[in-house]
Amino acid sequence: MTRRDRTRARVWRVAALLALAFSGGLLTTPAPAPVAVAHLDEAPAGVDLGRSPSTGELTARRYGSAGSFQAATTAAAASDIACVGDGSDGTRVQAIYARASNVPDRFAEVAPLIAQYAADADHQLNVSAALSGAGRRIRYVTQNCQLDIVQAELTSLGDNSFSASRAELRAQGFNRSDRKYLVWVDAAVGICGIAEMYSDDRDTASNWNNSGNMYARVDAPCWGYAEAHELLHTIGAVQDSAAHSTNAGHCFDENDTMCYSDGSGIPMVSTCPTRPSWHVDCNLDDYFNASPSPGSYLDTHWNSAGSAYLEGAAPLPPSPSIALNAPSSFYAGNKVGVSASVSVPAGRTYTIGWTTTLAGCKFTAATGASSVFYCPAKMIGSGQITATVIDSLGMTASATKTFSLKVPWVKRKTITKLSISGKRLTGKVVDAVTGKTIAGMKVTIYYRRAGSTTWKKITTRKTGVSGTFTYKVKPPRSTYYRLKSSSTPTWAYDRSPSKKITI
Repeated sequence: MTRRDRTRARVWRVAALLALAFSGGLLTTPAPAPVAVAHLDEAPAGVDLGRSPSTGELTARRYGSAGSFQAATTAAAASDIACVGDGSDGTRVQAIYARASNVPDRFAEVAPLIAQYAADADHQLNVSAALSGAGRRIRYVTQNCQLDIVQAELTSLGDNSFSASRAELRAQGFNRSDRKYLVWVDAAVGICGIAEMYSDDRDTASNWNNSGNMYARVDAPCWGYAEAHELLHTIGAVQDSAAHSTNAGHCFDENDTMCYSDGSGIPMVSTCPTRPSWHVDCNLDDYFNASPSPGSYLDTHWNSAGSAYLEGAAPLPPSPSIALNAPSSFYAGNKVGVSASVSVPAGRTYTIGWTTTLAGCKFTAATGASSVFYCPAKMIGSGQITATVIDSLGMTASATKTFSLKVPWVKRKTITKLSISGKRLTGKVVDAVTGKTIAGMKVTIYYRRAGSTTWKKITTRKTGVSGTFTYKVKPPRSTYYRLKSSSTPTWAYDRSPSKKITI
């Protein structure tokens, strides 16, 4: 799950459960006398909780669109989950696809995605457990070693709130004491993710979080983002007594799937910057450690890694590593080279992908050991370049570098060039000092008929990554053409000499 801004947890009495109809969150109940607490969550940036993404959008979100690199926010290479016992014995996590009666049924379309989301959550916990020399797999209900996804139809109002959907699911028989229910609700009613959790940090098998008949709900706008986060709530993450707890069911030491600014007023701390955003328990000291040190907090308090809903496993092999080479500053419009070097355990193939946080900036190649990066000529600001390696086991590593776009005190001079071949104009803009081409520069094309003294605008074009553009003209008689580049915070405008097409 990507990191999300959250609203502060507030204590409610049972009657206040109606508040859960607004947006997703965390429902906690302290032991031994349950008192309902609601935690209302906001969605990741750019996610509209009032609009259900299409199956195509969900697929592109998870696997990437053609020609793009899917950053490792989820990590599992395939929809593989642990095959434990006969698939139904003992404590288990049951996957449910739920929809209201007035919502079209698209189970057949999204079932493969749900299987992938479940595998992603399993992989995230297992990768994080490996850091303590062990493995942990989610004990899903399976059939023939494949995720068992049960379909549930709610009333037309059954998806409006967590309390409504939970009550209807229980009434339909989803109320086993040895089951936790991970529910993908095909709805867009203002909820992202919401789950039950007990405020109980006792280091004992009788911990309330080690019991079943608990629910985690993820709505369609947040599918692929919130599954591991909400499931971790149901197995007890994060208790108030944890060292880095926000006292609202979350933590503040990033990167960590359970950490974000949730309105508690506690500032986030970048303690594990090299970990992916989905990492489970930064430094393994708050809620999840498969091998806690004797006497440590997780050795003496509730440790979600010891949940009966997880299965012990052999530790995963080592993750790959990656180093990034990229400039720290450059001019908007100028291309810069970026490269990455990786170390991947023998026998694995891998892919390197490139992403940036500064919208509008681009890579000429989204994957590969090297690429060319540039920001359009008019841009200012700063951002981050990230190189991520994903190997054939789904193991990942990322390296990030911050860059800034230089803005000179005096705008840099440019040279705008025009060449003509037949009836095709080619424009080019370069730095007058260095000769480097300038990408993303807006250029206006003008013409003047032979015998006239008036210049008129034809259109505007932008230079591409090569600093050039082409435009085909159809003059009815001999005509002169010229170009004028734009003025930007970095670059001064320039006008090209005129050139004539003789008819």
